[in-house]
Amino acid sequence: MTELYRNLLSRCASLSAAAVLLYGGVAGAATPLSVCLDSASPTAKTAQALATAVAHEEGRSLKVYTFDSSGDDEGYDVGNFSKLAHKHCDLVMDFPVDTDATSIKLPGVHITKPYAHTGFVLVTPKAVDAKKLEDLPKGSLVSVTYLTTPNIYFESYPELSADVERNTYTSLDALVKGQVQAAMLWRPAVVQALAKRGLSGQYVFNDLTQPHSSFNLVALYAEEHAADAAEFEKVMIAMQSSGELAKILGPFAAAGPLPTSAGKSVQVVQAAQSNVVQVGDAFAAGSAAAATKGVVLSKTAKAASAAASAGVAKPALYTEAQAQAGHKKYMADCAQCHGDNLEGFVGPALTGRHFAPVASNFHVKDIFSIISKNMPATQPGSLSQDDYVDIMSWVLHKNGYPAGDKALTFGDATRSALPFVSQ
Repeated sequence: MTELYRNLLSRCASLSAAAVLLYGGVAGAATPLSVCLDSASPTAKTAQALATAVAHEEGRSLKVYTFDSSGDDEGYDVGNFSKLAHKHCDLVMDFPVDTDATSIKLPGVHITKPYAHTGFVLVTPKAVDAKKLEDLPKGSLVSVTYLTTPNIYFESYPELSADVERNTYTSLDALVKGQVQAAMLWRPAVVQALAKRGLSGQYVFNDLTQPHSSFNLVALYAEEHAADAAEFEKVMIAMQSSGELAKILGPFAAAGPLPTSAGKSVQVVQAAQSNVVQVGDAFAAGSAAAATKGVVLSKTAKAASAAASAGVAKPALYTEAQAQAGHKKYMADCAQCHGDNLEGFVGPALTGRHFAPVASNFHVKDIFSIISKNMPATQPGSLSQDDYVDIMSWVLHKNGYPAGDKALTFGDATRSALPFVSQ
């Protein structure tokens, strides 16, 4: 599943039907347990092994339907999970839920109780004693994957520098070659990549404890499969108690749930409007929603958040001159990937319902951090501060934020806790 999130983590649907019948107990003893597995996920084989074990415990055969969420940068619409749960399977396995989330939009489906957890990790050579970001020497260069949640952590650790790479493999390659001192990556992808390179014993990874870095794994199901979900939960409890669950999960995830930051179960919102889940090596489950844990918002920020939720007019954060300058720079450096009107092309859309809905809890600083550190994709961070501010002004303009009399500065954009809600 998405490094998200991020998300991350936050790709267009590219479904491939593969109805494979696997033995998982006494064939014909009961209705087969049907599960949907993401073939693009690093945990696909682990999820299948877990499903096989569950079917065996229930005395049922196993029917597996695979789908491919890899797609492109636009994201994988959660509406597709509803289709899977209603048409193809009793359970959709290994769905990651941000432990900092209080609610998620999953129209037409429900979630089981969490049975495991995973997330983003700090990866270092075995000889390096650094279990958390604070342990890294000042000036350390840390690799992160393009458009994943750890990109925003550098705002809290200005003594560290970012090396933005295209994917987990290039991030690890930078680490192996000694070009960076550490990397922040999605745990399942790290495990898979290290194993493929025969480097599993040479590097260690420790769970990050930053906002939106930890995820509980759940199964999705439609209401008509509530009995299957309840039986699944019972088997998970038994397997965790016996230690079998931990053996199956291996290094990809840990058995049992993590407590949520809100101390309550995540509420599933049965909204008509869907959001986007970035999976695989991107925003894990939309994890780029970067509310900083422990930060107390000002009255202005709280009011702006409430206004955004209520559809009240958005604040003026830039000047008309900045927006016009930003339009020209956007067309020169960004449009070839994100489209002339921010509608998305080979890169994700930068406006619209899939970009930054209210529920994602984005702030201006979060969007600006991603733009200024990850863009252009071919040369991240290569533009001037003024260029990034102007481009951000154009993005604000296209998302319904009006021009004003006060110019947006690089410092303002970097620190702004005002909500960013797409139009």
